[in-house]
Amino acid sequence: KTHQMRHDEAIRERVQLEKDLRVFYENMQTESDVKLRGWFTERFTQFEATTRDHRAQADEASKQAYQHLLNLRLDAEDAYRSQRTKFEQEISERYELVLTTRAGELNKMSEQHKEVSLQLWEERNKAAQQVTHAEMTMQTKFDKLFKNQQDEAHSA
Repeated sequence: KTHQMRHDEAIRERVQLEKDLRVFYENMQTESDVKLRGWFTERFTQFEATTRDHRAQADEASKQAYQHLLNLRLDAEDAYRSQRTKFEQEISERYELVLTTRAGELNKMSEQHKEVSLQLWEERNKAAQQVTHAEMTMQTKFDKLFKNQQDEAHSA
């Protein structure tokens, strides 16, 4: 009987030990799961925070790059307008110079034309006077000749 009692007690102890071990193991597993879950949660939170920071930095860098490109574009447009204005002004000045020079040349040519026209007019008038004088001289000679012929005809 004692042997049987010891045997039963050993079985009870063993069953109790297995229960305790199972509870201990389950507790350990639960504790391990909680720790593991905590570790994963912490890592995931850190990852989210890091990702958020990286995204914010990337957004900021993108905004700065866009602003930089916009500023470059505005600077380029200003430079283009400035160069265009300068170029247009140069062309205008050159055109004005050409027009002034050409107008001066035309005025000089016009003065020369007036002088030549005046000289030609004077020469024409002289020639006309000479022709008129020659005509009058010839008319006078013709008249004298005619009168002499008439006188000779009357005397004959």
